[in-house]
Formats: sequence, structure tokens, C-alpha cells
Amino acid sequence: RERSKTILNERRRWTDLVGTMSVELMKPFSLTYVRYPGDDPLGAAMALASLMPFCVIVATFGAFFARRELWDVGTLLGILANEVLAQTLKRVFQQPRPTSCALVDFCGTHGMPSSHAQLAWFVAAVAVLAYRRRRDAHPASTRVVDAFGALLVAAHVPMAIAVTASRVYLGYHSAEQVAAGAMVGAAAGAAWHFAAMVPASRAFAAGPPGSLPAVAGRLLGMRDSSLVANPEEVARKHLAAQTAAPSGTRERKSARVR
Repeated sequence: RERSKTILNERRRWTDLVGTMSVELMKPFSLTYVRYPGDDPLGAAMALASLMPFCVIVATFGAFFARRELWDVGTLLGILANEVLAQTLKRVFQQPRPTSCALVDFCGTHGMPSSHAQLAWFVAAVAVLAYRRRRDAHPASTRVVDAFGALLVAAHVPMAIAVTASRVYLGYHSAEQVAAGAMVGAAAGAAWHFAAMVPASRAFAAGPPGSLPAVAGRLLGMRDSSLVANPEEVARKHLAAQTAAPSGTRERKSARVR
């Protein structure tokens, strides 16, 4: 009994200590911290909408490791630069969040601009401009439309709208803060596209062997299919040809032996 009482007291002591540490030292990771009313189905949908940009980041990481596309790594670097810009602007403006932040227990950081809205519109701008560049590189008469790719690009805009609306609906930001985030994100995405990604693509294709894009391409085995009308169809045909080639070679050798 004495031993059981000692163990119970020790557990209580550690529980009180951990509880104190949780209040004083622990803080949520703001980019993925979402709270919503438990009895509100629309609130649950809005909470999921807030996390959509991070799904895009994870998908882009996966696409890069699977395909080693220059455009994918450029997008990831742009997302990082955009987040640095968002946090810098928050420190400059130091505008508090709306009073509704108390409902979600998230009033400890600045709200101008909304980094979620900025990220969503940055990604949307980069995706739309990349698709337009690919489409415009081919004459309409010979253009082969990548229907699935076009659908994915088109989904970025309603996704960005949903993310923007969710931050106001859930009480994390004011309408002014998400509007600012959307405008800054779209402008930053366009600037990144024209000032960083397009020049990198040109240097990768035609730059000297010692240039940074060329060296990185060799080390990482990267490729750039950003101007191919339907890169997935090209890859599919190439793989089909590579698969059929060995069997065709074996059949020719067998015919010569006979």
C-alpha cells in the first residue's frame, strides 16, 4: 500500500510539472494549427481548407523526388522565400489579429498579412503562369493538351479562395489581413515566376556546362520538361518504347540464329 501511494503521488507530481511546462513552454506550430467549432460541419471543412497549401507542398516534394523536375524544386524554393517574406511583413506591420482569435486561442502572433492566404495565392500564381508558359510555347494547331495537368492547375484558384475564406470564417484573421495576404502572394508568385523560374529554366536548357543550373542538374539527375506540351504522355511513350526494345532485339537475334 505504501509503495502504491508513493507511485501515485509521484505520478501526480509529474502530471502537475508537465502541465505547468505545457502552459509556460509549449506553443503550437502556427502554420498547421487549426481549431474549429466541434458542432459546425462547415467549420470542419474550413479547417481542412486551411491545410490545403501544405498538402500542395507535400505533393510537390513527392513530385520532385519522383521526377526530379527543375520546376518542382524552383516552386519549393519559392514557397520558402514567400514564407520568409510573410513573416517579415508581420514583424514590420505588427498588426494584431481580430478579437475573434480568442475563440481559437491564437492571439499571440501578428496577423498582417495572413501567411496562409499568401501561400495559397503564391502557389496558385506560380501554377497558372507555368501552365500558360507551357501552353503558349506551342502553336494551337499542334498543341496536345494535358487535360489532367490543366485540371490540377485550375483547382489551385478555388483552393486559394477556400483557404482565404477559411481564415476569416474560423476567426484567425480579418478580411483586411487575408486580402493583403492574397495580393502579396499573387504578386510574389508572379515575380518569382518571371525573375527566378523562367531564367533558371533557360539557363538549364542553354547555359554553359559550368553554370549552377547545369551542375545541379547533373548532381541531382534533374530534368526540365516545363515547355513540353504533355510531359506525362511523352514519358509514357518513352517508357513503352524502352520496354519494347529489348524484346524486339531478342526476336531479331533469334531470327538470325534460325
